[in-house]
Amino acid sequence: VAWKAFVDTGWTNYWSVAEGLSYKDQYIGYSFTNPVWVYKTEAFVSDGKQNTDYVIEASNDKNTWTVIKDSLHQNATTQTIISPTTNKTKYRHYRLRMLSEIAQSGSGNTVVPYLQFYGK
Repeated sequence: VAWKAFVDTGWTNYWSVAEGLSYKDQYIGYSFTNPVWVYKTEAFVSDGKQNTDYVIEASNDKNTWTVIKDSLHQNATTQTIISPTTNKTKYRHYRLRMLSEIAQSGSGNTVVPYLQFYGK
C-alpha cells in the first residue's frame, strides 16, 4: 500500500512491486495541491538481495515527466537524502521510479518503507 511509505519510518509497512513483476517503470509518488519546488527528498530504499537503480521525476500533468535526479543506485539498506540542486522548477507531482528490470522474487525484494518530498 503506497500511502504507508509516507507515514511509517519502520519496517511495519512499505511499498513494493508485486511478486513476479518487473521493477521497470514501477513507481511511488506524491501529488501536491499546488506546484512546489522540492528542495529535498528522503528515501529509505532497501534492496534486499537485488540491486536497484531509480530516478526522481516531476510533472505538472502526469503525462510528461522530467528527471530531476538520476544515477541513483541502491545496493544496501540505507537512507538516501536527495537534494535536486539543479532543479528550481515548481511541479505538482513527484515520484521515485524504478529502472531495474529484475522481477520481484518475493524474498529479498526491493521495498520503500519511507519516502518524503519536502517542498516550498
